[in-house]
Amino acid sequence: MARLLRFITGFLQLKVWGFSAERFLNLCAQRGISLWNVESLADGIIFCMPLQDFRNLRPLVRKTRVRVAIQKKNGLPFFVKKHRKRWIFPGGAILAAFLILWMSGRLWGLEVQGNVKVTNDQILDFLETQEIHLGTKLSTIQVTELEKALRRAYDDIIWTSIRVVGTDLMIDIKERDVPEPSEERVDLSGMDLISPFDGLVVEAVVRSGVPKVKVGDHVNKEQVLVEGKVPTYLEDGTIRELMTVTADADIWLEHTRYFEDCFSLYYEEKQLTGREKTRYLLRFGSLTWPLGAETHYFWEDVVETNDTPRLLQALASPVKISKSTHREQKNMLRKLEEDGIKRVASEKIFYFLATLEEKGVQIIEKDVKISIEGDFCLIHGEILTREKVRLYRKAEEEFDKPGIETTGESS
Repeated sequence: MARLLRFITGFLQLKVWGFSAERFLNLCAQRGISLWNVESLADGIIFCMPLQDFRNLRPLVRKTRVRVAIQKKNGLPFFVKKHRKRWIFPGGAILAAFLILWMSGRLWGLEVQGNVKVTNDQILDFLETQEIHLGTKLSTIQVTELEKALRRAYDDIIWTSIRVVGTDLMIDIKERDVPEPSEERVDLSGMDLISPFDGLVVEAVVRSGVPKVKVGDHVNKEQVLVEGKVPTYLEDGTIRELMTVTADADIWLEHTRYFEDCFSLYYEEKQLTGREKTRYLLRFGSLTWPLGAETHYFWEDVVETNDTPRLLQALASPVKISKSTHREQKNMLRKLEEDGIKRVASEKIFYFLATLEEKGVQIIEKDVKISIEGDFCLIHGEILTREKVRLYRKAEEEFDKPGIETTGESS
């Protein structure tokens, strides 16, 4: 801050020599004259002092009989005096300052966060209906009223926060929680619970229906596990009628799944060659102008960084400068080492097992082998699982007709 004030008011660099040069400095200090950058030379002393104090040196010079010479003139007063005939430069500086002040009071950016169902295009259309667009005067934006109007316009928005940061309009949105997709209701009356695959019954709890298997039984695919028709008998033991019920049971089967996958042993690796080109971009709101010729490499990695001067950032100016660095790349064909092969194979096996666990499948044992065949790695093996049966079928239908699975998937 002190440097800025010195530049605005102007200062001088002086040289003093003579018999009483040190006494001259002491008298300046007694009179409250500010001195800085004092340096002693073989033939005198050099220091800096404010321009307004220079006129008060004459009595001190006469009293100490030293000689004073001006070495440099610095500051705004000397700069204006030197360029007073060049009116275009100060005129341009004044015009630039006016434009910066004018633009800093208008809207030049928009950022929306938290929206999923309501798109950015819908937000822009809403702002247009409110007569808010790039270049709108910031003082005319009523934030509170705008928040209420946005919530009224879209039922999915339950909370909004709108604020002006510099020349940007920041909109934070919270939407209603997305409801889980409702499962289609299936009429399960008079339906049998059937096995979706071959397996071993390890757990069976029947709540309604006629059980057809017990723990320890081996069942085949599409075999009826719980029947959805319950017979009622007459006194002589003959069947009077069949009542349709919902086959309700928790039956778990042990089942062997087979896993197979493969991948190539070769992969492309991107390497930087060391060659790079830098280009600057001038941005004004949503408009962009490249500064310099556009240059690209066939394979490249682009890194864009903000290079806006701090003065423009402090003034919240819509003018922004970014630096785009284009780094040349080349693709190298590499072969996986043994550790890499194991890592990729483990990731594929882990992803398959994680997918099963998401469906409620319990993993009991796994026996997976990895083999190399030419340029490919083969993964194959058996996985022993424990799965809950969820497959239903109409009791009167034939066994070769498809069943209805309430949740999960059949194997």
